Amino acid sequence: MAPQRPEFLTQLQWDTLVAIADGIIPKLTDEEATKILVEHKRAALNPATDAEILAFLKCLPSENTTFLTLIADVFGRRLPERALGELRLLLNIWTSTPGGILLNGTLTPLHAMSPADKEKTILGWYNSKLSPIRTGIRGISHTLRFCWLRSCPEYYRAVGYQTPESPKPAAEGEGDEQVLRARRELLGRAEMGEFQGESLKTLRTQTLVIGSGSGGSSFVNSFANRLSSHPDLIKGGQTHEILVLDKGSTYLPHPTGKSLGTTEAQGLDGLYEGGGVVASEESAISIIAGSTWGGGSRVNWSACLQTDRKVREEWTKGLLDDVGKRKKGGAKDPHGRLFLGKEWQECMDVVERSLNVQTPQRSDHNPANLTLLEGSRQLGYACKSVPQNISGSFADHARCGANCTIGCRGFLDGEGKKGKMSGCRVFLQPRLKASRGGDGGVGSIIRVQGLDGFEIDRIVFSEPNDASGLLGLVPGTTDRRAIGAIGTLQDPETGIKERLLVLADRTVVSAGTLNSPVILLRSGLKNPNIGKNLHLHPTLIVHSRWAEEVDPVHGGILTTAITEFDNLDGLAHGVKIEAMDMMPAFGMAWQPWSGAADYRKRLLGFKHTMGHIVLCREKVTGKIWVDGKTGQRKISYEPSKLDRGHIMQGYLALAKLLYTMGALEICTNTTGGPIWRRSADTNNLSSTSSWADDETFVEFLRATDAHGNELDRTGYGSAHQMGTCRMGSVASKSVVNARGKVWGTEGLYVADASVFPSASGVNPMITTMTFGEWIGRRVVEEMVEEARDKPERGAHHL
Repeated sequence: MAPQRPEFLTQLQWDTLVAIADGIIPKLTDEEATKILVEHKRAALNPATDAEILAFLKCLPSENTTFLTLIADVFGRRLPERALGELRLLLNIWTSTPGGILLNGTLTPLHAMSPADKEKTILGWYNSKLSPIRTGIRGISHTLRFCWLRSCPEYYRAVGYQTPESPKPAAEGEGDEQVLRARRELLGRAEMGEFQGESLKTLRTQTLVIGSGSGGSSFVNSFANRLSSHPDLIKGGQTHEILVLDKGSTYLPHPTGKSLGTTEAQGLDGLYEGGGVVASEESAISIIAGSTWGGGSRVNWSACLQTDRKVREEWTKGLLDDVGKRKKGGAKDPHGRLFLGKEWQECMDVVERSLNVQTPQRSDHNPANLTLLEGSRQLGYACKSVPQNISGSFADHARCGANCTIGCRGFLDGEGKKGKMSGCRVFLQPRLKASRGGDGGVGSIIRVQGLDGFEIDRIVFSEPNDASGLLGLVPGTTDRRAIGAIGTLQDPETGIKERLLVLADRTVVSAGTLNSPVILLRSGLKNPNIGKNLHLHPTLIVHSRWAEEVDPVHGGILTTAITEFDNLDGLAHGVKIEAMDMMPAFGMAWQPWSGAADYRKRLLGFKHTMGHIVLCREKVTGKIWVDGKTGQRKISYEPSKLDRGHIMQGYLALAKLLYTMGALEICTNTTGGPIWRRSADTNNLSSTSSWADDETFVEFLRATDAHGNELDRTGYGSAHQMGTCRMGSVASKSVVNARGKVWGTEGLYVADASVFPSASGVNPMITTMTFGEWIGRRVVEEMVEEARDKPERGAHHL
């Protein structure tokens, strides 16, 4: 059954879009396919069978129903409205009579052209003198290729990719029924009622945490630990309940969890925001963000880097300077120099000990990481091994390899002793289990429960005319008190959705940088800083080809980082160079496209391809807001000229390293950008020669710098999102205070990467969890102060 085209596209527009896919990835002729097959077998050490390779070379996107269904969904639902409007405009131009003559040189519509003419026409768009045309085809082409690769089983067979197993539940004496019973008991306490004219169920708890990712899970652990040492804050004989809600699903090995996907497509669809397809309104950057129980900590690359000192200095100075401006007599920091203080470092150390962070040795690095380590040694670059949050040995972890991106497989032995130490595994699962089992320990006075499948609408605030002080404005202030959240809960067994209001003494938003500001804005908060200060660590993907197989899927994904260029302006703005995940679609969609046959050859070279990234701590930021008409999230972000300059410096430095280590080819996705290929003359250079002695390589560097990395020619990616609810000491410059409390409210906090004052400059998981630990301590600290100042209130229950 043919997939239904998106409603916003006409049939001609849809036919043209599919024709672009066929033009980029056409079915090769017998002669072309045979030639590529022979060349590939000559270069590859362990090629697939002839039949598998030919099947890949001759498959066509328009004949792949899975691909057509996916792009109908992506272009119909997942991409930004502005991008879709520009897509319609481009398709109209390309199919109109004037556009056909001026841009295509013919009146023949694209879908009626021969494969050769389609390819020629699309190449013309790539090299158009008009920037909007170049920008448009770059974005459309990348999206189509990413969708096609993840939908093409012939490709995975042709490159010998082994699909991962799905883990089984950990054998820890707890079955699914116990978890389901706890869920039923929890929801059985809900009462039917009416709220703001809506009939729904109402559930009551003491502390509500929205989000189970790095920030939320760490907050729960910290808050529970601190609260357990203050039993006087908990009413005698009662239990303090913490309820964690997440829109994402739980997956195995968690009890009742879904089976992890065994294909890249299944993993991306189930574990990521927008199924792995999120972009800025300008289509200037592709964003990937975890959206599952455990959030980013469940799907990231296990990199554990502490926040750089210069960044911590910047954050501390910013907060203290603002305090000094607000208070006469200078700044007074009640928290021991904030991010430079002993307690902040203690929080970071607590997190790392909990995650079993350990540093890989030389033998633990895969080829892509070892290349950075050894190349840096030879060139004198500063480079270090990146600690990992894993249990078991590095050899155990290597088994999962790049598949870590679609969910850790470390529980395959059924004993729960291996794999990634994610936030949900380390901080949440033990407490959830203890609460279900009533272990007589912390679970008896603090009970942690969780519900997945909860899509939040907004935070609920009390009515200002209530004089109780619990359900009204905070006495003596104009602050609003948050009393919970309202949204839709989906039953994991039946799929039935129902409206749910959760009332709580305090609410902690930990929905991530992309979603936390949206929740605050939808809740009616007016602070103009909400959604501003968006940092994305814009990243350039660099590919290199090697004579030997480099097995890009095997081993730890990111175990080294070059830090030589991370402070290019003296203010800690610059780049780090790291290895990247190389699952076939995720990695190879970023290969440059300069023609159909060349692209197929590149894809077939997967086992001989390394992927690296140039990751920028940027200075210029973007923003997130909510569309007033649709209520949908909007993201505006473009890597600035300054930051792209830093990225270029990083790329040129990486290219020198790859050359030094023996790469046969070096390239990025930049349209028309120079591609360096090792020649016989290069091989004839003396073994003591350096990159500077190779005139062809030096010219490549010059040409690359001159060509540039403008937005209409280069695609950027982001796996890190930070700063949209930034922490500060004055409401005019921030969204939350140093305790994580939202300005102008009581009982409302944010604890995730959105509170970063600026970009971390490192993979942000450890920093995010540190903020969770810090804010958990501060909330209990605040509860102690409230109980001391107002003993008659104590700990209240709604």
